[in-house]
Amino acid sequence: MQQGSESRNDGLALGLLSVLQAPGGGRGPRSLHFLVTWVRHPVLFAHSLSRRRWSVRTIIGLVMQSLDNFGTGSGKKVRRGKAKLTSRQGHGAPSPTSISAAEQAGRLLGREINGFPGSSVGEIFDIPLAAIFIGGCPIGDSPDTGVIDPYHRLYGHPGISVVDGSVVCANVGVNPALTVTAQAERAMSLWRNKGEADLRPAQGEPYRSIPAGQTDSSRCARGRLRGLPPSVPACTYHPAGGGRRPER
Repeated sequence: MQQGSESRNDGLALGLLSVLQAPGGGRGPRSLHFLVTWVRHPVLFAHSLSRRRWSVRTIIGLVMQSLDNFGTGSGKKVRRGKAKLTSRQGHGAPSPTSISAAEQAGRLLGREINGFPGSSVGEIFDIPLAAIFIGGCPIGDSPDTGVIDPYHRLYGHPGISVVDGSVVCANVGVNPALTVTAQAERAMSLWRNKGEADLRPAQGEPYRSIPAGQTDSSRCARGRLRGLPPSVPACTYHPAGGGRRPER
């Protein structure tokens, strides 16, 4: 019973956002291109409407670009006491509504697996879909230039640290997971241990490096990351390929 329920519902949320790929660019609105594709390929269009085992039958391809595109998110009041999150074009170059290389890659992949390419439903109306949001809480040397200080403390509320994708200050052009992880590791390495003094300067004071720890239990000891070693480490640091055999 549970397996049957999962077969009907897996990927439903994402599946409802997907449609048969409509080529962008060219003459006329993209919605017209979508209607033409629908008429030319009615069987594929019917298959694209099926949401049964969607997550099992679907491969999602993400396109990463290092373009200077910005969007601004904000709350929009819809009725009394209710609001929804919306977005609009920010500063910089407008976000592309069609990427020909991505469309071609989708067609080639569909041909390789005996499938068909799709896209998000918003693209029919030239509304691009962003899978990953970064930025919004930049690092700055003062509240006038950033939201957090160089130690990831929120200005005006130093007890709050921000270490998610909102502190990535530029489009890295690839999946930002490792960038977010690296920044979070650095910020956490500068936290004081319980019962010890906080070596980070107070907000408003000039930036300074925190001396590296000297214990082998911290990756700080290798000089790759300046910071404080944990007093009770969760694991012991050993360099990759350091000759230690795995425990059995």
